[in-house]
Amino acid sequence: VLCVPISREASVIGVVMLAAARPYAFDADAQALVSRLADRAAIAIENGRLYDAVRAANRAKSEFVSLVAHELKVPMTSISGYAEMLPIAGEVNEQQQSFIHTIKNNVTRMTILVSDLNDISRIESGQLKVNIEEVDVAAVLKESKDGVMQQIQDRGHQFIEVVPANLAAVSADHSRVVQVLINLLSNAYKYTPDGGTITLNAAQDGQFVRIGVQDTGVGMTPEQVAKLGTKFWRADNEHVTTQPGTGLGMAITRNLISLMGGALEITSTPDVGSTFTIALPVFSA
Repeated sequence: VLCVPISREASVIGVVMLAAARPYAFDADAQALVSRLADRAAIAIENGRLYDAVRAANRAKSEFVSLVAHELKVPMTSISGYAEMLPIAGEVNEQQQSFIHTIKNNVTRMTILVSDLNDISRIESGQLKVNIEEVDVAAVLKESKDGVMQQIQDRGHQFIEVVPANLAAVSADHSRVVQVLINLLSNAYKYTPDGGTITLNAAQDGQFVRIGVQDTGVGMTPEQVAKLGTKFWRADNEHVTTQPGTGLGMAITRNLISLMGGALEITSTPDVGSTFTIALPVFSA
């Protein structure tokens, strides 16, 4: 009988036991071979333990983020509600109106952050779901455009829309497509210096409908494009760092497009601009 301990960091975590019918079956070479196998087994067992520990930590983190995001909704709703009621409670002067506007803007930013944290938590836990149905492309384009048009106009951008009539419906989740497009349009107006041009276009390409958002913004290098979608990552461009953002939007966008069976294509040139194109499958009954 040959017994070889499986050791890791001076602790025995297992034993390899071999038995042979004939005497003296385990010579020095056999013992050395089994010792090497035990060393490999120790590494594999330890890696398995570390992997389980990392998964448990990720689950705990996702649960914590989800809990915090949920708990933040109540006070944010209260703050927003009371901010809306202040002008009703009595006359407010111009400075007070400015304060109320600041409160509303910050609540909006917090709402977006909480929504992003919720989505990231669901992505990491595999619980982010999409409701695939027939989606009218014209309707989601209009809803998305309406959601950001005020900000585009505030920054003096020219908005161009190139969308043909009678586009085929796509197989997707209506609200999630709007979320993706608003994120892309928001990035376009934020990362384009005032007075730029933003173009929204759509066209059918075989069994897919391709929707593009093009800007004349700061653009990105190939290295930055490769990092785009990494959680909490933002380019170190001076204009980018002055804009509000969490670095989560593109990570969520990529996952949502993938869950809907679509694809994302990015082309970008520094100081020229970027084009983000999503392809969604045509709906078939």
